[in-house]
Amino acid sequence: MGKISLALNIGNFVLISTCVVITSLTLAYYLENYNEPAAAGNATHDGKQSLECSILIIGSGFAGSFAAYKLAPIYNQSVCLVERLNRDGGRIRDISEYPGGPVFGVGALRIKKEHLTIVDLAARELGMELQPAAEDIEILKVRGRHFFRKEHGNDTTRMCLELFPTMNCRPDGKHSTEQLMLAELLRLHAEGKHLASVHPDLPTLLLEMFGDEGLAFLRECVRYNSVFTSVSVHGILDFFSEDLRATSFDPKRLYPKGGMSEFIKRMLAVAVRSGLRIHRGEPVERVATNRDGSFQVDTKRYSIRAEKVLCSIDPLGFTNVQGDVADRIKSSQQFRFIAPKTLAIVTAWWNERWWETSELHLARGEVSRLVSHANCFNTMDIPTFPYGRDQNATRAVYDDGACVNTWRTLIGEGQDCEASTSKLADEVVNSLQHFYGPSVVVPRPRKLCVYPIVKGSRELCQDIQHPTSTITNKEIFEWSQHPLVEDNFALIGEAYHLDFAAWCDGAMKSTMTVLMKYYNITFPCIAGEDGAIDHGSPASCPKSGQKIPPNKRFDSFNIHGILP
Repeated sequence: MGKISLALNIGNFVLISTCVVITSLTLAYYLENYNEPAAAGNATHDGKQSLECSILIIGSGFAGSFAAYKLAPIYNQSVCLVERLNRDGGRIRDISEYPGGPVFGVGALRIKKEHLTIVDLAARELGMELQPAAEDIEILKVRGRHFFRKEHGNDTTRMCLELFPTMNCRPDGKHSTEQLMLAELLRLHAEGKHLASVHPDLPTLLLEMFGDEGLAFLRECVRYNSVFTSVSVHGILDFFSEDLRATSFDPKRLYPKGGMSEFIKRMLAVAVRSGLRIHRGEPVERVATNRDGSFQVDTKRYSIRAEKVLCSIDPLGFTNVQGDVADRIKSSQQFRFIAPKTLAIVTAWWNERWWETSELHLARGEVSRLVSHANCFNTMDIPTFPYGRDQNATRAVYDDGACVNTWRTLIGEGQDCEASTSKLADEVVNSLQHFYGPSVVVPRPRKLCVYPIVKGSRELCQDIQHPTSTITNKEIFEWSQHPLVEDNFALIGEAYHLDFAAWCDGAMKSTMTVLMKYYNITFPCIAGEDGAIDHGSPASCPKSGQKIPPNKRFDSFNIHGILP
């Protein structure tokens, strides 16, 4: 593993970046064969092994792995990491159809081109290959009919005129109806209107603004279900405002060759090489304070004394954690306002790309997504990037709505991959057949894999604010950086950075903030093609939205471009 120093001159900012070149041999050795052996310290009264760590990282998801990647080269063996599972990655989980084969995600799949910080990490520091989707075309099935949506050439306004004739479809010849509706909603939010004080949740607000049919139309145009459940109005509008600030309504998506787990593997390879002590299969049972101000963290086998803790346990994961630190966090107002919304994801491998023979696809080219709230699969992602497409794989189910309990029952607790003869496969095939109708015969998948479910403690979730919340996403984020009276304990991860809760970029920016604030680690100012600083860049950079000499502007539609 070698290091290359790069200097970037952006405007008046000279950035020094140390890039790590990681060989496949390094990855294989440090991640498949390495696990910190049991220490030779004294046993505690309950038989646990004692460990001493200057810095303890809890969790090897994106946030924890990024923290280890940045801290271990500085603090070496003083940094420890404990992970409850016997694998790394958290919500990032890539599975191969067969041993040694290419992988596909049953968790996180992609990043946005506009997520400049994480794109820079992947390409410049980790040497990863990011493959863009060939095109982003969605097929929506609404009230029994199919409509197409893409960045340019959207026909959702036609859908509005034909299927929702009693609502104001606002045809302006330039922007689609749902874009104009969201722009109006976000304009009111930006103007500081007290929407939350008189509307208990987002559907109630949308009902007042756009009527029954307007609410129904917008729900059909947004592929996520959870935002239309009982969630905080200001919390979800904060999320939409930030998520759409620097990106298009349908952003450019990038897919790592080797899956999102490449981030985890490569970051931890650097950390382990630098001295990180990592212990997998160690769920945290207790987090408490010691009299000297340090922290005591008990896992299945270890009792760990740590001077500093970076904790990426998400709100659902805190359920069974005991100790005064855990109790104070769980009883805090900010923590209680976070509402985990469970997801069901099913990945399928097929004998052939049967969807390409459907007249729906033949009419429009490379379709990347199916969306139908009338079907339990809700959303199917179809890879149009080479690494995923060549596997004949799809994310056959992405559901965060009414069918989650159905999928939970079909998947079964603790299950991982199932044969195509299962009841799960029956439901996948039936849902997709209902979507396509007679235009194609949906075959049985060759193999199905899921994110394992252990109800109440091990489920994929997106975290949103509870409808009773009286605070902003920003206030929760600021609290997470210093949630206790004591110093040196921080919560990291996208679950605590709700403005970016749907993306690993949120986990990275959460961790960056803590590392800058408490560990004196600096990060470069990263500018996009239009010269604008990435939102969420270090505070020492120009403010978000300020320009440094541009190269060219984004060609994608920015929803804020139609705000006054």
